[in-house]
Amino acid sequence: MGIIDISNSIADKDELISRIEAKAEEKGLYLGDGGEGYIGSVTKLAEQLALCKRYAALMKSSANIGEWPITSHRRKIGWLIVFCKKVVRKLLRWLLNPYFEQVSNFNKNAVLAVDNLVRLQEKIIAMEKQKRMF
Repeated sequence: MGIIDISNSIADKDELISRIEAKAEEKGLYLGDGGEGYIGSVTKLAEQLALCKRYAALMKSSANIGEWPITSHRRKIGWLIVFCKKVVRKLLRWLLNPYFEQVSNFNKNAVLAVDNLVRLQEKIIAMEKQKRMF
């Protein structure tokens, strides 16, 4: 079975288009600009832009991988566990820090790329709105 079932009984092009639109909307696909009724309308683009902005903000907040505080919730031996964890961290820092820095740099570049894509999408929405005005 394909993405959408098309039978010989569908003679009306509007019915076919509406089936395609419904299936695309169900799958979250963008069909392009075909007027107010199409999935690619400006309002749908604005919704997608808001979602991209939210994810970009989440990416910014978690882009830098740094050291987290070492704690233990054990009452009697907690101090010993914290001490051992700090020793292990100091012993392995030279080995792990380059990888953490590499991942942090990648994350920062990914955030910049997403920010640029969000700006481009804002420009596309503005152009779509201008196009509809004329």
